[in-house]
Amino acid sequence: NGYFHSSSSEFYYGMVVTYQCHTGHNGKKLFDLVGEKSIYCTSKDNQVGNWSGPPPRCINLVKCPIPEVENGIMESGFRHSFSLNDAVMFNCQPGFIMKGSSIAWCQANSKWSPPLPKCFKGCPPPPHIHHGTYNKMDKEFFLTGQEVSYSCEPGYTLIGANSMQCISLGTWSQTAPKCEAKSCDAIPNQLLNGHVVAPPNLQLGAEVSFICKEGYRLNGKSSSQCVAEGMRVLWNNKFPVCEWITCDPPPPIENGRNSYVSGPIQLNTVVRYSCPSAFRLIGERILFCISNDQVKGIWSKAAPICEYYNRNSICAEPVVPGGYKDKRSRRLYRHGESVTFTCYTNFTMKGNKTVWCQANSTWGPTPLPTCESGECPFVSGVSVTYSCEPGYLLVGQKTISCLSSGNWNAGSPTCEEARCKPPGPLLNGQMKGPSSLRVGETVNFSCNKGYRLQGQPSSQCVIAGQKALWTKMPVCEEILCPPPPPILNGRHTGHASVKFPYGSTVTYTCDPGPEKGVNFTLIGENTIHCTTDSQKTGTWSGPAPRCELSVSAIQCPPPQILRGRISSGQKDQYSYNDTVVFACLNGFTLKGSRGIRCNAQGTWAPSAPVCEK
Repeated sequence: NGYFHSSSSEFYYGMVVTYQCHTGHNGKKLFDLVGEKSIYCTSKDNQVGNWSGPPPRCINLVKCPIPEVENGIMESGFRHSFSLNDAVMFNCQPGFIMKGSSIAWCQANSKWSPPLPKCFKGCPPPPHIHHGTYNKMDKEFFLTGQEVSYSCEPGYTLIGANSMQCISLGTWSQTAPKCEAKSCDAIPNQLLNGHVVAPPNLQLGAEVSFICKEGYRLNGKSSSQCVAEGMRVLWNNKFPVCEWITCDPPPPIENGRNSYVSGPIQLNTVVRYSCPSAFRLIGERILFCISNDQVKGIWSKAAPICEYYNRNSICAEPVVPGGYKDKRSRRLYRHGESVTFTCYTNFTMKGNKTVWCQANSTWGPTPLPTCESGECPFVSGVSVTYSCEPGYLLVGQKTISCLSSGNWNAGSPTCEEARCKPPGPLLNGQMKGPSSLRVGETVNFSCNKGYRLQGQPSSQCVIAGQKALWTKMPVCEEILCPPPPPILNGRHTGHASVKFPYGSTVTYTCDPGPEKGVNFTLIGENTIHCTTDSQKTGTWSGPAPRCELSVSAIQCPPPQILRGRISSGQKDQYSYNDTVVFACLNGFTLKGSRGIRCNAQGTWAPSAPVCEK
């Protein structure tokens, strides 16, 4: 039923042959060509020639049945008969949703492929919501009357209707709800003898910190976080209290007394010791309640003692190499007299600077201090390691060694008040403060437009062991919108599976019309942009537009048929794509097409049939 033609009777490598089917009188088409109409000579091994594919076939003309989709509208491809490779495109009537492909082609087996779609009375899937879900998420479409129920993740509250129903218009009965983070109970504005560092809101994930004033210590955890427990949110730690840092009662001394009466002893409290006139006080008269760790109170020195005065007790003049006394040089000192030493420049004192002449004619109650120079008072090779009291940081070399030359290999370090390093920059955000880097200072954070704060909005300089550190800094997370919604008979400039950064815009356009004279019109805003809602979640500025056929102005005159009638599709007015079917009166025969359609030109196609005797 066909033939091929070629430029030569011999077939060389690379030569192309083209097939055609036989035609009838005056070129009338008799067969359909199925397969590739051209094939070429090639080789798999560069030795034997073979054809690139099988030859096509010439089969009897293919006729596909008129495609009909219940509750559907044929938007393009309408004709009286359908031949091989003809295509049709369908849409569903308002209130119906399509399942299957909207486009089908007439195949060589006289069937439509893919199979014609079906239009169900129903709705598309309802919108997804952040931090929430709905039941039946696996369904692609929903029949009229079906319901879905929304629920939120633990720690979130549903705002809006928790269920919606698919109604006859093909839309959902309610707008989708939102899931808002739940808030923990309010915390006291003030922490007695301390203060609370709290974020602006107390929603899920919020963290508050508790800091006591100097002289007070925390009884409890230093922070508490708003966490989800089941469907509730609550603080994961009880709120602490700030208690006095206290010292134990000062030790009593034999034959003497102190100024302590009763009750708790706060930091910086002064206690004075005294002895009767017949006794002499040996040691520090005044003791202070101090704390080295901001947790426990201790006394600044050991308690003194009261010794019965011994007029015969005489102490020789004390000598401290590298240092000098606060009094004029004397050869002898009486019982109870004291001497205070000071070291010369470049010498460092070790021990208590003041000593007293005791009843046994020795200096005490502690050994004489020493004044050490930069030279090693240790054996060569010995190392010493320095450490600072809590709240102070070591500046310099922690460990130094005594060299054989009698010198240290490095200078002594110093202990400086603990301070935080300048807080690092906040990527895609800004910082306000701090006024200094001292412990207790706070720095506040905010994010640039298009970013949201992940973490606490402030950070505080706190002591952590032997360091001063900022509490955990937040990060600025880019705000992203989900892929923009697709539209029927149109497209947008974005990608269907990519999230969009804040400020991005997408523009919608409609597809070409199904036939000449009929176009799709965009209803709604053609451009939407990525913005944020009250939760700083990325959302589109408005709903997607829709593409509708601009056919309202296309009208066809009422169709007429003599000796016949309209059996279906009769109306007062006829618009684009309306169809009517004719039937003849008894005794007459229909000649022409039983069905005609109102086309884009406002005329009926094909022409109305006639009823003949």
